[in-house]
Amino acid sequence: MTGENLVMKDSILDDVLSIRGVEGAALAHPTGDLITSSLDDDSLNDFLGFMAGIVPVFEQVAALGQVQSVVLKSDSTENFSVYVGEERVLGVLSSNRASVRLLREQVGDLLEWG
Repeated sequence: MTGENLVMKDSILDDVLSIRGVEGAALAHPTGDLITSSLDDDSLNDFLGFMAGIVPVFEQVAALGQVQSVVLKSDSTENFSVYVGEERVLGVLSSNRASVRLLREQVGDLLEWG
């Protein structure tokens, strides 16, 4: 999954929300401005905006190349995954019972074929 091939239309949220284990999703501009969200927690929407801005900085400082996704796993009941494209950033809230690897594959397929 490469960032330059990712297609993130507004309708991607409906597709992502149909994936088993997904509890919410949001789409933002790389500037951090929220486009649309199904997340009930405003702090997660704000965090997605923060991640949209911090990922390019991390790419430069870490010299790891293009960051495609970031997964934040918690000890609570949910995980938050961020998928980075050139024009949009997708945040996905999922149950910690859902496989992060399988979720990444399913979201990746949706984004590549979007």
